[in-house]
Amino acid sequence: MTNKTAYQIEDYYGLKRVHMDNSRSASIAPFTCYTFIYVIEGSATYVVGSNKTRVVAGDCLCLLRNPEAKLQIYSDRISGQFDALMLDFPRMFLVDCYRQLTTLPPTIYRKPQRHYAVQMPKTDRLKKFCETGIELWGKKELLQQAEVTELRRQIVERVLTIDNTSAAFFFDFLPQYRCSVRDFIERYYRLHLSVDEMAVYTSRSKSAFKRDTMQEMGTSPERAVMNVRLQNAHLLLKEGKRPIDIYKYVGFVSYQHFASRYKDAFGYTPTQTLEME
Repeated sequence: MTNKTAYQIEDYYGLKRVHMDNSRSASIAPFTCYTFIYVIEGSATYVVGSNKTRVVAGDCLCLLRNPEAKLQIYSDRISGQFDALMLDFPRMFLVDCYRQLTTLPPTIYRKPQRHYAVQMPKTDRLKKFCETGIELWGKKELLQQAEVTELRRQIVERVLTIDNTSAAFFFDFLPQYRCSVRDFIERYYRLHLSVDEMAVYTSRSKSAFKRDTMQEMGTSPERAVMNVRLQNAHLLLKEGKRPIDIYKYVGFVSYQHFASRYKDAFGYTPTQTLEME
């Protein structure tokens, strides 16, 4: 049984301790920053659609942000507890980090295939990073932001050493790595994301996201999402799908809203479209 409120998170400058007592599992979402997780006790599975990556006690993952992502955490079968250290990587930190990593070899600029997490091998160096994080956490109120920033820098360097194509994710604010607005909206139009959230997931400021949406799709972000929803609904209706079965699938909250916007766009109702086929 999943309990979505069973865990506790304490946060100091983006260094987090996640703990859960006497519960089988819980789900953590969303992930708007790239996040490093070290499992101390229990296990966890990072889920993005059909992609799943599992870690157990002593394992590390670098989680890549995605609006559909969630982290499913499981308590240890014997102790009934889950304990993990997490560290996020804010966009401005990554911008500063990139400026300091310009000496990396050219191969780092290869475009990667899509993936959602970087599994980090158990090495002495990585173990030291994790131990450092736990030591920093022990200081809590005495913890300095500069100490967390340095730990972030060391981990990013390590991840890039393990998989240098991860640069395209960490540094996706660069033009050569930046996600296309059209691709993002056409992939995630079913989700109820605000303009601010879409800007974050595409590594843009809100104003830049609005500008790029206008350039790529000729309209505002809200209208672009609505247009994609309606176009996909139209295609499904032409395939013979019933209106009542598709309105939620394409992202509408109510059938009335869907039918009204559909008629405004096409001049006839969803039912009339179905009858014409």
